[in-house]
Amino acid sequence: MGFLDAVYTIGKTYSKTGSFEYTDYLSLPMDPNKAVKVIRIHLEVEDVNEIPLKIKAVSKVSLSDYMSGDLDETEWKERFLYREPPGSNTMWRYTPIHKIGKPKKNEEENLKTITDSIEKIKTTILNDLESSGYISEGSTEVILNYLKDNTDEILKLFNDTKSSYIIVFGIEWNADFLYPGQVKAFREYFTSKLKDKLETSKGKKGESNIENCSFCSKADSTGNYSNLAEVFKFATFDKPSFIPGTLKKNSLKVFPICSECLRYFLNGVTSIERNFSENRVIPKINIWVIPEMFDNSQNKLDRSLKKLAKKYISEDQHESEERLIEDMTNPEIWEDELSTMLLHILFIEPNNAQRRILHMAEDVPPTHIRNLSKLLNEMLKRFGEVLIKNSKMSLSSFFSLIYRTLQDLSGKADNDKEMMKDYAIGIIAKLLNKESVNIREFKNLTIHRLPGIIYSQDNRGVNFAKDLINRVQFILEFLSKYNLEVVRG
Repeated sequence: MGFLDAVYTIGKTYSKTGSFEYTDYLSLPMDPNKAVKVIRIHLEVEDVNEIPLKIKAVSKVSLSDYMSGDLDETEWKERFLYREPPGSNTMWRYTPIHKIGKPKKNEEENLKTITDSIEKIKTTILNDLESSGYISEGSTEVILNYLKDNTDEILKLFNDTKSSYIIVFGIEWNADFLYPGQVKAFREYFTSKLKDKLETSKGKKGESNIENCSFCSKADSTGNYSNLAEVFKFATFDKPSFIPGTLKKNSLKVFPICSECLRYFLNGVTSIERNFSENRVIPKINIWVIPEMFDNSQNKLDRSLKKLAKKYISEDQHESEERLIEDMTNPEIWEDELSTMLLHILFIEPNNAQRRILHMAEDVPPTHIRNLSKLLNEMLKRFGEVLIKNSKMSLSSFFSLIYRTLQDLSGKADNDKEMMKDYAIGIIAKLLNKESVNIREFKNLTIHRLPGIIYSQDNRGVNFAKDLINRVQFILEFLSKYNLEVVRG
């Protein structure tokens, strides 16, 4: 419950009343800290306020920088009107936006990407917009004919290999490009899809209906309840034993939450992914660092979060060195709030449309993080320059060192690399949970693998092996001291 309290409180703190009723359900289509370009499809209509939109033609295609200008993040959310679809196989999208990724250097491959994207746009966006009555009959054909006839023009815009691209459909009106959130028909379509997704089917005769929210204990006046599978992509019901009677139709009865709590939870997850997530410590792993206060006073949490936002969560938050865990425990930011705060740290791996929790460190006090950092600094002073040629390193960078070292010890097979990745994350989680680390196991794993690396015929050679041995020794020195001083106290 502590983890849920933290997510809920962050969602409520960051919740803003926007011009659109479902602002808290929105997210940004792409990370604003990454290089992204927008291919805008300008649609011509008879009346921008009509439903359905009568699309006469496509006036042009233009290129724009992602989130350029003076709008803040909430305003861009409202303009993009974006929300991830319920699943990768869903044959509709909440909004007319399509992600096409990064271009390759090969033009033929890029052409195939564009042509495949046009087909996906037809099947996942346009067909449902037209069949649902939000764009007029024949509009899909008008748009597709233009896109197919002007593929070369789109291809010319799809050329920056360092940027990801999204295609956004909007309306050309009074010489301006109106984004989906500025168009009534698209807002109404989003609203209808969201309501359909959130609505609960009433229980059949003889079944007990849900009367109260499991989180706030209040009854939902609309009678619409959801569960945490709608909030967290890792909360799935693929194990029948979690469902009452092992019947999938009863899955809603597993911790049902009301529509208001759902809104705050969803906004909390969006805020965490944007502001409290670090993905550079371990490749392809998102680390959530979520603060929870003992005293859930809205004013205290709000004041503390504003300090953190000013210090770290800003336009230049992604600096060269990973600092999220350190900044979350920095007394200059939190001051007396440190004594009333715990951290929930999750290691999450994307798995197609789902997310997999590899490890979770719950109720981590900031003092423990600071003790780990203090111990690391002591080890760096004693062995840093000799073993790893580094006398200064953040705790996050040390976690990266553990991961890289174990990856270098792994074989070439993907399953071996995957096993070593999980082993590295397990060690890091133990450090955060203040659990002892099995030194003998670590030594055995290292000793059995080093000879093969030293005598391998690849281009890494003896110097690589020597550097690897030094890194292993530094990690072992740290872990031994950690077991002795931190765990045993």
